[in-house]
Amino acid sequence: MNKNLLLLLIFILLSVAAYFIYDKARVQNKMSSLSAERDFTVDSPDEIYKIVLTRKDGKPLHFEKKIGKEWFINEKYKADDVVVGYMVQVLTKAKMKSIPSKNADETLKKYIETKGILVEVYGQTGELLKKIHIGSDMQGGEGTYMLLDGFEQVYAVELPNLGGALRSRFEQPLERYRDKFIYRDAIETIQSVKVEYHGDQNASYIIRNNGSTYDIQPVSATVPKMPAEANQNKIKTYLHFFEELGAELLYNHYEKRDSLEKTMPFCTITLEKKDKTIKTYRYWNYEATVYQAEKADQPENPIHIGRYFVNTGEDLFTVQSGVFGKIFAAYPYFY
Repeated sequence: MNKNLLLLLIFILLSVAAYFIYDKARVQNKMSSLSAERDFTVDSPDEIYKIVLTRKDGKPLHFEKKIGKEWFINEKYKADDVVVGYMVQVLTKAKMKSIPSKNADETLKKYIETKGILVEVYGQTGELLKKIHIGSDMQGGEGTYMLLDGFEQVYAVELPNLGGALRSRFEQPLERYRDKFIYRDAIETIQSVKVEYHGDQNASYIIRNNGSTYDIQPVSATVPKMPAEANQNKIKTYLHFFEELGAELLYNHYEKRDSLEKTMPFCTITLEKKDKTIKTYRYWNYEATVYQAEKADQPENPIHIGRYFVNTGEDLFTVQSGVFGKIFAAYPYFY
């Protein structure tokens, strides 16, 4: 075979091989890029230590996981773990649902630019894990449009097997993200509980921890103490109620809050801890205040009142009587 012809054949074979190697690498790079721009999630909730939400119409919200895995907002408020969990669920389990058409893609990008929510997800050492732009929900509410920062393609994203739009999980007002527990006080941390019904001193009382037993006395010196011994089991059961009681709604935005708090509450509960911290909770009848219903001041029938307002010293909440009614026992109940 002619030497030049042999060299030409070798050159052609090497060129073909190089092309296939290049084409394979190009396809792999393209697939890798597609995979990256569709990867909206972090592998595990345990990797997420900080979430920053930046909305066009409000100040950024910083959610940070502290020691004990509790979430805090803006380094000030305890967060509602359930509501934060809804965000974390999206950030760890969301999947691509579909690719919008080219015409729709431009419209969706404009929406993200003007009304989008920027979600930044950070790890334990402050490393940025994900940066996601959340757009509008799909018209049928079966998913939400999202764009990963640094990429051009918008995708429709869903939670498999759950369905539903996802944007609302990231655009709640601050009060919806805050923890709504009124009491989380273990019985062994409580030194005393004073329950005062302002319309009925005969029903009011104070329970004190005396070490091995509990003592209960009327709040008013004019009310005679019961001659019998108090039922210690009833007292302990009652104090256990304060271990976990949560509100229905944080209601600081109530337009008549100032006038409400100038009125006499139907009940004030003062809880003293063994570490000497004291906190006071004032309760008002919600229906009597809001709907001008017949006021029910008597603690004997609290279960029939639908809701209460409660002021914790800083915040105003609404609570359901079906949940909180059990802490409004009357003094004779403990005998």
